[in-house]
Amino acid sequence: TSSIGLPNFAVTPVEIEPVVSILENSFCNDVTLVAETNTNASRSTFQWYDGKQEIRGANTKTYKPYRSGDYSVRMRDKCSDKLIRSEPVHVNILEISAGWTKLACGLLELSVQANAKVVWSGNGISGENEYQSKVQVSGSGRDVYFVKVMDENDQSCYLEKKLVVDFGICDATVLIPDIFTPNGDQINDVFEVVISDGEGVQLKIYDRW
Repeated sequence: TSSIGLPNFAVTPVEIEPVVSILENSFCNDVTLVAETNTNASRSTFQWYDGKQEIRGANTKTYKPYRSGDYSVRMRDKCSDKLIRSEPVHVNILEISAGWTKLACGLLELSVQANAKVVWSGNGISGENEYQSKVQVSGSGRDVYFVKVMDENDQSCYLEKKLVVDFGICDATVLIPDIFTPNGDQINDVFEVVISDGEGVQLKIYDRW
């Protein structure tokens, strides 16, 4: 007992089992992962993983992923030297790549690879093909097409690619006179190349010297 007659008690500090979880902060395609822990984060070290692959240099409390995947974090408490693993979280970041292939003169195939819904726009795009990953279009000369990959939960969040394509000049007719007579009689006085249903061309004329 104490000097005033009260019993002595031995107080044993309660040991808190450290845990770590991931908080995801996202605004459209900008995602930040934060390691949340019930211990003093300043006495812990962190390592982030993409699937089972350790992410080199990702050893702070926060991490910004640049692609879709399953991310987790491992925390080591400096005092107890315990290694604690979080549950993985799935992160979806919009990704898109697009291109075009000439099938024939005046006929192209537009193609896109994306991880969400896509929408095409441009000449020859209609309700029947605007959501397809591959679209065939026809035309002449140069043209421009756009394709978007959209967040299905937020239509205001999207990535867009611009494709500048070249169909070629397929139906053009070119008339090049084989003679002209600049004698002022207003008949074949001027050498003129006439192009119908096509684009202009550059013509260079050289003398024999």
